[in-house]
Amino acid sequence: MASFQIDFLAKDGSSPDAEKILKLVEWHQKSSIRQKILQNKSYYYKENWTIMHLPDRKYWSDRTAKDNAGNVIYDANGNPQKANYMVKNPYVSNNRVAYGIFADVVNQKVDTLLNETPNITIRNKTKLDDRFEKNLGYSLKSGAIEMSCAGYGFVFQNNENNLVGFKSEDCIPFYDDYTGVLRAFIRYIEVRGLINDTTSKLFVEVYEEDGLTVYVKDKKSTLEVYTKKTPYKFTVEMSAIETNIKVQEIGKLPIIEFDNNKEKTSDLTPSLRAKIDAIDLVQSGFVNNVEDFSDVFWVIKASGVGGDSDEYEEFLANINKTKRIFAEQATPEQFQIPHEARSKLVEIFKQQIVEESGIIDTKDLTSTQLTAVAIRASTLKLRQRISDCEWQIYKAVNEIMDLYQAYSGQQFDYEVKFNKLILENTTEIIDNLVKVQDYMSQDDILKILEKCEMIDDAEETKKALEQESKYKLDDGEPTEITELVEEV
Repeated sequence: MASFQIDFLAKDGSSPDAEKILKLVEWHQKSSIRQKILQNKSYYYKENWTIMHLPDRKYWSDRTAKDNAGNVIYDANGNPQKANYMVKNPYVSNNRVAYGIFADVVNQKVDTLLNETPNITIRNKTKLDDRFEKNLGYSLKSGAIEMSCAGYGFVFQNNENNLVGFKSEDCIPFYDDYTGVLRAFIRYIEVRGLINDTTSKLFVEVYEEDGLTVYVKDKKSTLEVYTKKTPYKFTVEMSAIETNIKVQEIGKLPIIEFDNNKEKTSDLTPSLRAKIDAIDLVQSGFVNNVEDFSDVFWVIKASGVGGDSDEYEEFLANINKTKRIFAEQATPEQFQIPHEARSKLVEIFKQQIVEESGIIDTKDLTSTQLTAVAIRASTLKLRQRISDCEWQIYKAVNEIMDLYQAYSGQQFDYEVKFNKLILENTTEIIDNLVKVQDYMSQDDILKILEKCEMIDDAEETKKALEQESKYKLDDGEPTEITELVEEV
């Protein structure tokens, strides 16, 4: 990671000038760090880097050499030159079949933890803005996907508590050499025209502890200030005489970092990527073979038919026209494409991916006899991954809430609770609940029913039961929670 003191600051300890900022951006654009992030994310978008950048199938050409205009090239003696180089083979297939399993690896982890926005309970009954809560849920998922692919992700929180997710490949974080705290941050955006895509603009956002400065590089080769440094929190006081801007410190960069783990590494480990690449190569090769050798090949023995391509085309035309073969012998043949070993290899790799990544294979969860124990065993690896990720998301939520209070000027105590989407055998849970209900409180039973999605809200159901307990429609006796469980 980049150093705040060494890489970001100028030699005299001041903020960097536009020239240094441009050098940092140009270095990052060509860096292996950015290339690795782009490659990792290509697997999430099912455009697997290795198979999509596989060279075209070529062969050694000894044909007559020609220039770009199609004219034959002659040597000093007037003889046609031979090409003698590798050229793309236009007569074979070049399919690239990508195995999109990595998207499932990421989405199962993220959706299990963040399928619903975490519940933020404020003890003094302060209500969060509805728009903020919805934006929070979207931004948390965006940051979690980025960190799963790249190893880390970033979300910016502005003065109005709007949350904006950043693309990790366009960000340069700078950390304090001693404390490891994020001290400065650069994000750049390259904008190209829709019609004339050769013309582009480069916008560079520089986040420092005292504000945000935006630069732009247009047709010139240098950066110019686009927006002067603006503090993150300020108020405007207007009078008949003048307008004053009052700056208020928030004490930190309003950038929330999402770390996938302590090492900030991607879920796409080298081992997992190698297995996906192997599956891509095998499946693409098989599809190429099927396409190349699906037609019938004729084995011809005839004195009138030679190896010339024109004669062969005429031979095929006569077959289609007259339905007769004028030859001493013509036998149709088809290639037998081996597939058993390939299929076995692909299945082995797919099973290894399931075991390594902890992804849930839904085919294993379709049995009606599947017990809660079996479900827990099959989802153990996924739950371990979620547990590792939960603390990082929890930390990010707390940073967002601290900034929310700093921007809004409020102070309150709060509690964060995740609504995990964990697969359960609902029927078995309800059966067990009926058996032990005499030893459980009404609140505990209702919470379990809510978790199983049998009721929408435990608190609302409790209020309804208390209202109904005053009388019963048929005999006036109190309604028991037992009857509710048995009815469900």
